[in-house]
Amino acid sequence: MLSIFLMALLGGTPPQTRVHVERVAGWRIEVEADIFNGRTRCAVTTRDMSLSPSDLMISLGNHVDTSTAVIRLDSGPPVTLHAPEVADLSAKSDAALFNPSGGKLVEPLAELKGAKKIYIETDPRRPLILLNVASVPAVLAAASKAGCEGYVTP
Repeated sequence: MLSIFLMALLGGTPPQTRVHVERVAGWRIEVEADIFNGRTRCAVTTRDMSLSPSDLMISLGNHVDTSTAVIRLDSGPPVTLHAPEVADLSAKSDAALFNPSGGKLVEPLAELKGAKKIYIETDPRRPLILLNVASVPAVLAAASKAGCEGYVTP
């Protein structure tokens, strides 16, 4: 209350956003509501993954080349997954020119089809990377309930 009074006295206005953070099954859901324009921004993340309303983005670190990664959902067949397209190599750093994938992969949520685990092979000579995605449907439901538009289980 005092801060609102001081802001009014000094000619300012209170912040126009409200941020709500919750944790669900190891995921962090951050909802930022802009009171002024009514828009909502959501970030749904773990250490290695983030969700958009349509995709699961996997980030394995800049040192990992994912340009020819092969993934397997649970015990399904292996599928070659391509890293996001690199739009303009001239604007990238030397590290990005050496590894344009940036260690990122994108998997459409519709392709998960209830999968519990994703196995990723970035190099046949290296150990497989295992990511647990069993909680994705519950996280999508929690994000939707928290006000994130479009976050629904496919």
